[in-house]
Amino acid sequence: MAAAGAALDAGDPARATECFIDCWIGPGAWRQTPEARKAPIAASVANVRGWAAPLIHEPTPLASLAALDLPVLCMVGRASPVSSRGCSQWRSGASK
Repeated sequence: MAAAGAALDAGDPARATECFIDCWIGPGAWRQTPEARKAPIAASVANVRGWAAPLIHEPTPLASLAALDLPVLCMVGRASPVSSRGCSQWRSGASK
């Protein structure tokens, strides 16, 4: 998140998007993203600073998702980034 924010501050939204996507999906993921999908993804990364706190510091209890009156799919795995495991309450070795 910090690297993506720094890239935005430097006026480099393409680098910001690469930092963000590679953080969540893995190194090189942005380079492998089809060109047709890059523009809308890059446009959304402009608000990366607003996402940082909720993504990293505000875990949502699974019970809160169960209270929503709409379908919800919450997926996470052992290879997911630490921040997403924290948001989903994943604990290594847990059976979910």
